[in-house]
Amino acid sequence: MAPSTQPPDSVVAYARALTGQLMTVSDGVLVAAYLHGPAVLGGWVAGRSDVDMLFVAADDISIAAVTRMGSASCWPRPRRCAPPLRG
Repeated sequence: MAPSTQPPDSVVAYARALTGQLMTVSDGVLVAAYLHGPAVLGGWVAGRSDVDMLFVAADDISIAAVTRMGSASCWPRPRRCAPPLRG
């Protein structure tokens, strides 16, 4: 499937808001945020598709920051949230 040229405005707004929230609660250790899935690859259906994002944090992130980011990243629908991973 060919990538779309631009994700829907509503997805971009959500991604920016969530990234800003995570930057705030991470104590500034959020390094990158990537939007992926149907919003950028095509096939996005408003009201049906979820927003897939990948967040990268600095190696020295604290467990407290991971916990705060996990809680914040579940906004607004916690039932669809994957737990944060710490490797």
